[in-house]
Amino acid sequence: MSEITNLKMRNYIDGEYKRQENDLKRLRVKHKKSYERELAYKDGEIKQLKRSFAKNISYEKTDLESKLINMRKKHQNYLAKEKIRLASELSVLRKAHEDNVLEIKESQHEQIQQINETHEELMDEHKRKYTREKAKLEA
Repeated sequence: MSEITNLKMRNYIDGEYKRQENDLKRLRVKHKKSYERELAYKDGEIKQLKRSFAKNISYEKTDLESKLINMRKKHQNYLAKEKIRLASELSVLRKAHEDNVLEIKESQHEQIQQINETHEELMDEHKRKYTREKAKLEA
């Protein structure tokens, strides 16, 4: 009996071993399919995230470009207004300078005339004195 029990035990062990191997194969296949499904799902999510990210980048780029264009337009308008203001300020300053120059010229011309008049008067007075003194000496 011992041979029969050994044989039965051997058959039972072999059967258990084969059943465990089949269970392992089935689990491997099941886990491999599950892994592949998860991998495909996650790859799809990654692709979707990449598309979404690219779309967001595109939107942001477009938004920033439009903001930059608006900012440049505002800057150009401001610059044009400042140039006009500068031109008007410059013309006002030039006019004020010209007025100051004319005023100074008139003032200096009047001073020169006064100096010439006083010089002429002094010259006439000294000429009269000279002729009187000359007449006294000749007499």
